[in-house]
Amino acid sequence: MKTSEKEQTDEHEHKELSKDEDKEEKQRSNNDEKQPGPSSLLTPEETETQTEQMQEYGHDFVIFDEFVKEASCQTDIFLKMKIKQEGEPVSVLKEKTIIKTSEKGQTDEHEHKELPEDEVKEEKQRSNSDEEQPGPSSLLTPGEEEETEEKMKQQREGHDQSKTVFKVTCGAVAGTLHKSRFASGVYGKSIRTETSWMSPVEFVKEALGQTDASWKKDIKWEGKPLSVLIEKNILRIHSVLCPCRMCKLDEELLEDQKNDDECCVCKRDDGSDLVVCNHCPRSFHQTCHLPHVEDKILGDDKPWMCTFCIFRTTQQWRYSEELETRAVMSQQISRHMLECQYLLLYLYSVDEEQTFASDPNLYVKNYSSVIQTPMWFDKIADKLQKKEYQTVGEFVSDVQLIFTNCATYNRGNAEFLTSGSRLKELFDGELKTVFNISEQTVD
Repeated sequence: MKTSEKEQTDEHEHKELSKDEDKEEKQRSNNDEKQPGPSSLLTPEETETQTEQMQEYGHDFVIFDEFVKEASCQTDIFLKMKIKQEGEPVSVLKEKTIIKTSEKGQTDEHEHKELPEDEVKEEKQRSNSDEEQPGPSSLLTPGEEEETEEKMKQQREGHDQSKTVFKVTCGAVAGTLHKSRFASGVYGKSIRTETSWMSPVEFVKEALGQTDASWKKDIKWEGKPLSVLIEKNILRIHSVLCPCRMCKLDEELLEDQKNDDECCVCKRDDGSDLVVCNHCPRSFHQTCHLPHVEDKILGDDKPWMCTFCIFRTTQQWRYSEELETRAVMSQQISRHMLECQYLLLYLYSVDEEQTFASDPNLYVKNYSSVIQTPMWFDKIADKLQKKEYQTVGEFVSDVQLIFTNCATYNRGNAEFLTSGSRLKELFDGELKTVFNISEQTVD
């Protein structure tokens, strides 16, 4: 018997869906609804919490809520801190806009895609570099933030307390203030410039031409008045009746304060006699200076001038015309011994840590297995003193070998690599100045 189209049915059309298909159908249906998950499964309190979350964070945040509930069988308003990505709470990714929450009622299946792992790490690095604290401030309570700031302040103050030399300025004049020499504004020649040692008051007079008592505010350290160091008891003003050698007006003691307390070359004060220059603040051991200072000079009362001062006094008339690099390198060193001695002394003086002064085999493990021809400042100084070099080029080649060896051995050590590069740059610049080498011929 024929039936009407209305009454026609397909016996397979209304078959019950399998259990798995039923679950999938429910999930698809739930995704189209504003509330994820059947509300009948939530308590009134959970329903109220979920509604508040929907209003504040939108649909996406409730999906996270389901994730937490699945993992821990509970809903929790702190789910942003429970869900982790590479050990960091999801709240961090939300703050960095790596995960964005959509507006209420809006969804976009591509909007919340997780960034690739490399991009997430790069984003973290960029964000961390912009933050003063190495972690998201949202994870710290006000008390913890205050405690962290206090610890950082104590670390800075501790570092300042341990310092013995401070870079200071007054107007356009710069110098270094030495804590061991400081006594007061008038007593103790504690500030060293390129040309002399001065008391704080003398330093202000040199820079600003005034002699009033405002040295504490006129002298700056890291942009702050020197009074900051005094208030922190890093610098202590001696009493009026202080009997120390810095506070005595003895003529001989004042004369001693005009020069450095340590050797300009080896940076040591081993108690042995230092030869002092009468034209600058530098002091030297006899065999540290180039050329070595003879014994007869020590007993001579005549003013003595170091190689630095001799070179700078005569530099203006040495090379009036520019020279090419090749022409300089081929010159006989006997005619340019002063220039080469000055250049090596200059390197000693700027190598504050004496990194390149001694034989590296003495303190660097397996150095000889990597570097076949070691070279260091003391060895070059000895060769200069014994007149073993024939040309300027031979001397320069040995100096450059030090920097080449440094770059080869310290490929994985950024600190020493940077130190070597800095000294090489300083040497190249000074070499060009000393011999008036044309820019076009500098290698």
